[in-house]
Amino acid sequence: MFHPGLGAIPSAAKQREEVKRIVLDAISAGTFTYTELLSAPEPWRTMALEALDGVTVQGSRPSYNGQGVVDWGGRPFRLVHVKPDGRIKVPVERNVHVPGSSVTKPERVWEDVGNIADIYDHPHNRQARQLLFAKGWPVRQTISNGNSIGDIVEWGWLQQAVEMGSAARPGVVELFNDIRGRMDAWEADRASASAERAAAAAAKSKKTNQSKEAATQP
Repeated sequence: MFHPGLGAIPSAAKQREEVKRIVLDAISAGTFTYTELLSAPEPWRTMALEALDGVTVQGSRPSYNGQGVVDWGGRPFRLVHVKPDGRIKVPVERNVHVPGSSVTKPERVWEDVGNIADIYDHPHNRQARQLLFAKGWPVRQTISNGNSIGDIVEWGWLQQAVEMGSAARPGVVELFNDIRGRMDAWEADRASASAERAAAAAAKSKKTNQSKEAATQP
């Protein structure tokens, strides 16, 4: 994502401007991936994340003014577990009953969202980013210099990596081929479920309208 000439730019402020331009251009072109950003070396990774979060830096002090925050237009990131039987789990806050009482308290629990999931990355909750930083493949391998291995892959990045052909990271094509079959089945199941929900909603609406018409009959 970031070209070698970044280090030759004479000031940190100018470097931040160039990093921001690169990130926003990639988003505009539809080629941005969190995997590539999170795998980038410092300080480019931090500068890029600052650009996404609307952080500005005056001197050496970062400040957040809420302007220029990237929200992806409400679109999620599709993440996939590298193992066919693996499960993606996300932290959620729920009200949990306190044993021996009639009260509940907020508690953070891990919710299983499946083998494949569309994960949102809201400005106030960068869940997709957090998952890929903690468990991303090959983000973890890159950041840890091979000392840890991720088990969740960003589907958009994997597709791009396959398109690179011989330049792709070892294991990418094999992983893509393994996931492609799962992805087809997942998308078919989701389309079927969506059709069933639409049919149920249409039937409910029809019944409601019939009840209203009957009520207005003399």
